[in-house]
Amino acid sequence: MRFSKKSVLVFSIPAFLASFSVAHSATADQLNYESYFRSGIGRNDKGGAQTCFSNPLAGGHNDFRLGNECGAYGELSLRATPVKGAENEPSFAATTMLSFNFPSNTDATSSNVGVVQLFAEGSHLFGKDYGAWIGRRYYRDIDAHMDDFFYYGGVAGEGAGITHVDVGNGTLSVALFLPTLNDATPFSTPPTTVSTSSERGVPQGRYLDLRLSDFALNEKNHLHFWLGFADQSETTITGGTLVGQTLGNFVGYLAGSRYRSDLENGTNDLALVYGKGLLSRLNTGDVVGHTVGDAIGGSSNLRIVDHATFEHETWAMHALALAELRQDFFAKSKKGWYFSAGIRPVYFVTENFHVAVELGHDEAEDDGYQGGKTLRLTRLTIAPEIVAAKKIWSRPALRFFYSTSFWNNDARGLIGTGAYANDTSGNTWGFQGEVWF
Repeated sequence: MRFSKKSVLVFSIPAFLASFSVAHSATADQLNYESYFRSGIGRNDKGGAQTCFSNPLAGGHNDFRLGNECGAYGELSLRATPVKGAENEPSFAATTMLSFNFPSNTDATSSNVGVVQLFAEGSHLFGKDYGAWIGRRYYRDIDAHMDDFFYYGGVAGEGAGITHVDVGNGTLSVALFLPTLNDATPFSTPPTTVSTSSERGVPQGRYLDLRLSDFALNEKNHLHFWLGFADQSETTITGGTLVGQTLGNFVGYLAGSRYRSDLENGTNDLALVYGKGLLSRLNTGDVVGHTVGDAIGGSSNLRIVDHATFEHETWAMHALALAELRQDFFAKSKKGWYFSAGIRPVYFVTENFHVAVELGHDEAEDDGYQGGKTLRLTRLTIAPEIVAAKKIWSRPALRFFYSTSFWNNDARGLIGTGAYANDTSGNTWGFQGEVWF
């Protein structure tokens, strides 16, 4: 099925309204809605609109997001539970989530709206805590807020699965995703419309996900385990933008673990993940669409992350350290690495007034990109903010920010917009509102 920009919007609104229709027939305690959005305005030191500065080798996440989010983004989720059983009795629910993403000072259009979740699920099944789901969903584990990065268990797509199977110590969840080449990103913002057929029909990959969660070492320390396997079958493209090309036989796997420690004033998560082949990006975004001879066959990635949040009476701290060792990310027989570290201390001046400071540095190198140059970026942001309560994640937050970024000569022309093509530093200031509920 081909998705145009208009069709995404036409599909999005009725889908959301259909979900609301189900919810409307439910009682108030059967309806739940959640929302996240951020929107702001800003200016750079050239006199133009706010510029965002990111390392091109960062791997898709936002290096040190405070003061580095251009435009507006939002998510609106509606969850209806038309069948809500009593305690430990079966319940059934449907979830719809719309996303909105557009530059500052522009109106949202069909190219900026997407349906990112649309799935049905059951819980407390068969007299147990078992769950089951089918549809399009975010199948995520944990993220580091500083980089807006789901570094462990960051899977999304269309699939089906079972959850919360008691295995004695911990719970097991199993899911199968079937990503197809023509709908790998139709709900992105803006949507990518790729209409492709082959001798097998529309090319499709498979991804099997297994997770063991909450394996207790003791009351305050738990382990989580993650395994994945993916494959793509060979097929010749007979129509669409890739006509005449042959997709190859590729496989991929990943294995990871996350160690969660509940501390007196916060939490710490230490994660280690390794991915190979189709899963070397450690998500499902690269499972299908690779032609014969593609470098993905030999690619790999080893990621280690330490991520902590602490909160005290008058201050709080959010910190992140991340490192990756990469192979064949951009070309065959090419190696690379990435390192990032940052902190966000927050000082609680009063119950409703905080001052946040974010300092971060990352650097990366890949033999297959820009001749193997080492790209370095450092960012510092100061953001006084008005908030709802004396908590590090208290929202809504209304903030002013001033941000300065600087990078090395090898990164000149690769960071920032064209206005900074000949520079190695840049400054921005602005205002941002951020809300979740």
